[in-house]
Amino acid sequence: MSLLKAIGILFVGLLVLIVAAFFLYEPVVNVDTLADCLTEKGVKMAGADWCGACKEQKSMFGDSFAKIDYKNCDYEEQWCLDNGITLFPTWVFSDGTQYRGVQNLGFLQEKAECGLVA
Repeated sequence: MSLLKAIGILFVGLLVLIVAAFFLYEPVVNVDTLADCLTEKGVKMAGADWCGACKEQKSMFGDSFAKIDYKNCDYEEQWCLDNGITLFPTWVFSDGTQYRGVQNLGFLQEKAECGLVA
């Protein structure tokens, strides 16, 4: 194998690693501080007791989920209807923007403009 070909293969391999790292990177987030910030910014999570994805989202916060403004659509049905909630979990921001499905913590931090909460 020629030196030029070996350098090309090495370059492509490094490029693949860099691209993979970019897409897989999730910043370290202090969940307690993030939960406080989301609540202060008026962000709410709508969900239901029977929702597996909601349980997954809650587990990402651990005990800090108790600080999240959580709307349980099993019990707060009117709020959920008024806000057009059709899929769980749904994150509702103070400007009315909604993000459906499980969201990674870095995304929530960024969208709520919570700054660095590591």
